[in-house]
Amino acid sequence: MNKWAYEYWFAEDKILSLIESEAVMASALTCINAPRAAIAHLRGIVRIGGSKDLAERTQNLAIEVARKFNVLTGDIDLVSEIDFAEGLDITKW
Repeated sequence: MNKWAYEYWFAEDKILSLIESEAVMASALTCINAPRAAIAHLRGIVRIGGSKDLAERTQNLAIEVARKFNVLTGDIDLVSEIDFAEGLDITKW
């Protein structure tokens, strides 16, 4: 399922750019209380050419939406606290 979703759905760039897709994924993952996965996609925004400012605005908007609907978002690392130079090893999750 993940392979299909990422290769054929999320990587499709005819409607949303890859940066926009990363922003959508980061927002959705924040709102479903998946902070580690959300961080991976916030880092992805920057990795594929977006700005840290865009990553921060994406995260702030997602947090506000979650608060509006009383959604628990877990322990979120703020974009300002993320070390974008550090490698991300998702196998350690």
